[in-house]
Formats: sequence, C-alpha cells, structure tokens
Amino acid sequence: MAISAGVVILLLGAVYAAAYVMAGDTLARDARVAGIELGGMTKDEARATLEQELPPLTDAPVTVDTGAGDPHTLEPGEAGLRVDIDKTLQRVSGGSANPVDLARALFGGADVAPVVDIDRDQLESALGTIAEESDVQRADGTVGFSEGEVVVEDPVIGRTLQVGEAADLVEDRYTTTVETATPDESAVEVPVEETPPEIDQAEIDRAVSEVAEPAMSGSITVTAGDSTTEVTPEILSQALSMSANEGTLELAMDSEALIEASSTQLDELGEPPEDAPITISGGEPTVGSGSTGLAVQPEAYATEVQQVLTATGDARAVTLEQQEVQPDLTKAEAQDLGVTEVVSEYTTEFPHAEYRNVNIGRAAELMQNTLVQPGETFSLNDTVGERTEANGFTSGTIISEGQFTEALGGGVSQVATTAYNAGFFAGLKDVEHQPHSFYIDRYPEGREATVAWPYLDMAFQNDTDYGVLVDTSFSESSPGSSGSITVRLWSTKHRDVETSTSDRSAITDYEQVTESGEDCVPQQGTNGFDVTVNRVIRENGSVIADEDIHTTYNPAAAITCQ
Repeated sequence: MAISAGVVILLLGAVYAAAYVMAGDTLARDARVAGIELGGMTKDEARATLEQELPPLTDAPVTVDTGAGDPHTLEPGEAGLRVDIDKTLQRVSGGSANPVDLARALFGGADVAPVVDIDRDQLESALGTIAEESDVQRADGTVGFSEGEVVVEDPVIGRTLQVGEAADLVEDRYTTTVETATPDESAVEVPVEETPPEIDQAEIDRAVSEVAEPAMSGSITVTAGDSTTEVTPEILSQALSMSANEGTLELAMDSEALIEASSTQLDELGEPPEDAPITISGGEPTVGSGSTGLAVQPEAYATEVQQVLTATGDARAVTLEQQEVQPDLTKAEAQDLGVTEVVSEYTTEFPHAEYRNVNIGRAAELMQNTLVQPGETFSLNDTVGERTEANGFTSGTIISEGQFTEALGGGVSQVATTAYNAGFFAGLKDVEHQPHSFYIDRYPEGREATVAWPYLDMAFQNDTDYGVLVDTSFSESSPGSSGSITVRLWSTKHRDVETSTSDRSAITDYEQVTESGEDCVPQQGTNGFDVTVNRVIRENGSVIADEDIHTTYNPAAAITCQ
C-alpha cells in the first residue's frame, strides 16, 4: 500500500506539472470581465485588452440633473470614478500555480465584474463645482419706486445641491453600470434642497395692488390759503420705499427726502418774505422796508401727505395752514449794519471792444447793490453766475494756456480785478484770487485777478462787524476812447490800508512765435517777472494784518499770424 501511495503521488505530480506547463501562466479558458473575452491570455495580455476595451463602459460621462433645466456632465476620470484593472485581474481564475486556478484554466472560468475604485473626496469636489454653477441664492421679492413708477423684483427660491446624497447616487449608478456592463445614459436626478423666500410672490402681488400702485396712482393736491400745488408721483417716488417685516412688505416715507424733493411745491404754498433792501439812491444808501411772507411748516406738509399716500381719486388731497414768516433781514437790522459811507473805491479802464461793453456792463449790473453781511463772503462767480447768452453775456477774448482765445464772458476779469482792488483797499479778507498767467499792463502789478466759470473765482470775506454794500458804475468804451468800471464798497470806515509794490525780479524774456490758421490771434510779447505786494491793515490805529502777496508772471510770446 505504501508503494501504491507513492506511485499515486508521483502520478499527481506529473499531472500537475503537465497542467502547469499547459496553462500555468494563462487565465481560465472561458475567463471574461464585463463580457470581454480574456480566456487563455496571460495577465499582461489581459491587462492590455481591458485597458483598450473597458473605456467605452467605464469612461462614459455621467449626466447629473439638478432639476434646474440645464443638466451637467461628469467625466468619470475627473470625478474620481475609475476601475482598478489589477484588482479586477486578481479575481480572474488562472495565471497562477494554484491547483484550482490550473484546473479552471484547463477546464473553464467565469465572467468577473470589474473592481470599481472611487475617490470619494474627488467625486464630492466635482459635484461641488456643479453646485457652484447650479445653486441659487434665495432672494426676497422687493417693491420700490423710481421716477413715478412701481419697480418690482421677483422673489427667488433658493436651491442647494445636496452634495453628499448626490455623490451616493452617482457612485451607485457608476458601480451598477460597470458591474453589470449595462450602460445607462439617463441622467442621475440628484437631490436639491429648496429654500422659499420670506417675501414670496403672493406678498409681492398684494403689496403692489394694495399699496404701491395706489401710492403712484396720481398727484396729491395740497392747498394752503389761496395757494395750491401738486405733489407728483415722481416727487413721491424719491421719498417712498417698502421694507420687509415678518414676511410682509410695509410702506415707509422719508420725510426729509420728501421735503428736499418738494422745494418748488413748498415755495408755491406761500409767499416768500423780502429782506429789507439797501440800495444806492441819489448817491446815498437807502434802507427799504422789506415784507413778511407766508409759508407752511415742511414737517406738517410731510405728515399730511403721508396720511393719503395710499388713497385714490379725490381722496388724494390735503389742506395746510399758512404761517407768517419774518424776513432774514428786517429794516431795523439793515439800519444797524452801518452801511453809511464809501470805505473803498477802485476804477479800471479798458480799450474799446463791443464784447467788453456787453460783458463788463452785464457783470456790473448783476453785482450792483449786493449786500455782504458780517461773516459772509462775496463771490464773483456766485453773484454774476455762469457767463452764458441766456444770462446776458457774449463771446469775447480770454486768456487760455498763455494765449488769447475766444469764449463766452471774455472781459469779465476786468470786473474781477476792479472788485479785488476794492476789497483790497477796504481791508477785507482775501478768500480767493488768481492773477493772470502773464501781465496785462492796464492792471496794477500783483493786484489783479482772472475768473473762469466755475473753477476760478474772485472772493473776499466781510470780516468786519458792519455790512458791506457793493456799488458799481460803468462807462462804455467807444472807438478811440476807453471805457471804465468802478466798484465802490459802502460800510462804516474803521480800517486803513497801506500798500507798497516791489521792483520786478527774475525777469524772463518772451519769445517770438509765428503761427498760422484761422484760430491764430496775434499778440504782443510780454516779459515774465516776479513781484511782491505788501498790505498793512490797521483797525482803529492798530495793525491787524501785514501781508506779502507774491505773484509770478510767465512770459507771453509775441505771436505773428501768417
């Protein structure tokens, strides 16, 4: 029996050796992965076969539907979805010295499902990118007002992709597709959490129909005494808003904004008071009486308008009481200002040009009888206004970038220089003045000013305890004779001014320039130089200011036009 057993063992060994020689390094005869035939192949051959034939199954894009109507696509390789070929081949029978594998290699194998390898972090990251594109921020609906119209922004339902649950579904779909070798081209419907807005469409519709549209349905008629005005939807819309409160839109009105937008309407609901005027009559200042006015209280106006905002038809009307309003300056106050005598006077002359007659005369007219109360500032730009044809000005010569050119209001700098000197010799505080870029010989050196709307001004402050009245006189030029402009300041004399002017220094010669073209304006050359003007102001004998005013004039080229 012992010999027989040995023989058996030898025979089995011989059979095993023969089997290993025949099939030891190949896969089972009927081995398959996802239906791909691998029988009789070595593992290297099988790996190459799977790498070539699996991709149509394993790399097919996965469609993700968030329910927003625009499906998204996941590329498996970019989303951490892949097949582990090495682990898959470990499941396939054959290709080893194991007797069972040898037997299967000789007599047959089975169809093996691919081993799915999923990188969960990578999958959720890919779905997170989809979430960034598909998620919708919840937004409440709003109702507003603009230019007399109701403006509505519809509410938005918030939508948030549930990344974790979506990853489970995509993983299941991919695994099932690969393991069953059954492609599924339908979209994976992933869960999305919806967050309703606090102010929904129903509330928007209610607020519009019950509040906003009535508020814009027409003007509100306001009556005060014999005066009537209309508060239009355009005005109301500047002060109205609607805000959310526990799911409801409520109407609010900004009273200050309504008052600011209703300046014209408030003026129409009364009569403005008139300050007591101080004018020059017969060469002497005369104080007039002025008058009281009538006005409504702006706060009462806003309150009453608010009461009928959502009313319609004839109910959109309110009545207010008028109150007497005192002028800012009564006759007694005007008399106390001490405007009794000329405290300074200055005159400049100008060569003939019709535009100078127009512009200088118009500026003098607009400045006449301007009262500058203690602490106030006289501004030529504010007093004269923009130099336009509608304001009575015409085109004339101005200096721009060192050369003469044409513009509306040319010549008004003559008035600025004259007024500057009047304020200078009255001892008033210089607030702003800008000399011309080059010297013009009809003006005093270092004591002249140019103006340009709206960025260059000539201004002085009445830093005294008395009123200052501006008085102008104008004489037109004519061919062969000069015109003149005089500015007198009336007040109470209590300041004395001493002034001196230095010699010229840092003199710079001008250049000779030849130009051509229709816009060329010939001009004489002027040297550049520096000059310093000193002003000492005494009040009741005591020095209150000792000022040095330094001016640098640029040279102006002598221009010849071809």
